Amino acid sequence: MANEGVKMNGFIVLHRKLLEWEWYHDINTKAVFLHLLLTANWKNTRFKGIALNRGQGVFGRKSMAKTLKITEKQVRTAIQHLKWTNEVA
Repeated sequence: MANEGVKMNGFIVLHRKLLEWEWYHDINTKAVFLHLLLTANWKNTRFKGIALNRGQGVFGRKSMAKTLKITEKQVRTAIQHLKWTNEVA
């Protein structure tokens, strides 16, 4: 398994309409979005004293870039795309 030591439970559901999504053909934006979906909290929790609700998450550009094998600038640009179209806040 590529993510040894990382416990992954559950699944997410993707609708086929994702194929029609405006960022679908932007490889980096799609990768960042899917990564955010897959790593978002599935239940309310706490992280370093901060309450995180279901659907929220904490990430760093550097670690995400390393995980996705893209640059930090590409992560930053992808996040900006997702903010512009209200996929993430």
